Amino acid sequence: MGLPGNLSRECIHQQRIHDAPSPETIAERGQAKETKDWDKIMGGLWSLAQFLVLPLVVGLDMRFGWTRELGAAWHVAGAVVFAVGLGLFGWAMITNAYFSTAVRIQSDRGQTVCRNEPYRFVRHPGYAGALLQSLGIPFLLGSLWALIPGITAAALMIIRTSLEDRILQAELPGYRDFVQEVHYRLIPGIW
Repeated sequence: MGLPGNLSRECIHQQRIHDAPSPETIAERGQAKETKDWDKIMGGLWSLAQFLVLPLVVGLDMRFGWTRELGAAWHVAGAVVFAVGLGLFGWAMITNAYFSTAVRIQSDRGQTVCRNEPYRFVRHPGYAGALLQSLGIPFLLGSLWALIPGITAAALMIIRTSLEDRILQAELPGYRDFVQEVHYRLIPGIW
């Protein structure tokens, strides 16, 4: 599965070993039911940028030496940003029983608004974590050219956040009240 997947699994395992998600939650995360057309496109483009183009650019950069050697502090900063993003993503996924790979209202499961833990600070902490990972990886791996797909992935995540937030406000009961309680989508104090 690779380093990010293994780290994510380990963080989730260590953080909440006694508070495992229900089998219904696990099944939901593995399926994309009733996915919006725009979500299929956004999710596909984000995955392409994050999991194919970004590592490919890093590899080409290392092979051809496009980026001069970054100092150790840049690698450490990238590792910290990536780790914070990974932790935030995992925390959001563990906290929200309705966290899913598809943008949809899970009325078949009685979806409610999650107001706990990281959702007290931003409405989409999982996306905030993914955004941090996209921006941290290029520095962690020492490739400034990888910022191009990294920033592209981050921009796609911002667009997806905006579109999903509109859907939630229109279709999920109680979400408009939640918007009044938690004003920021991704970054506290900014947006």
